[in-house]
Amino acid sequence: MTDPDLRLAELWSLDEPPAHDRVFEAAVALKLERRRWLRAGLDAGVLALAAMVVGWAAWPYLAVVMNEVAPIAAVAVGLGLAVWWLDRTLERWVFGGYEDFTRDFASE
Repeated sequence: MTDPDLRLAELWSLDEPPAHDRVFEAAVALKLERRRWLRAGLDAGVLALAAMVVGWAAWPYLAVVMNEVAPIAAVAVGLGLAVWWLDRTLERWVFGGYEDFTRDFASE
């Protein structure tokens, strides 16, 4: 090679990406993901513990109210589920379901 070719090759070699160690990158990614998973688990555990403490502390007050509210809440939940089921059933019978509706717009 001539001298200008060597200089040009040296300049091009500066732009080449560095060599990758795929095993090392996978190990680091796995360690980071385990740390994120552990952190998410700890966060959920702390929130669950706090909810349990609040529930335990509020139970004496809630137990008195639940005797009065529970029958009304049961009827309201039952009616809500019946309306939801009826809406879903009629939607499938009349309109062919939600999936067909979205498929029509996806083809445009």
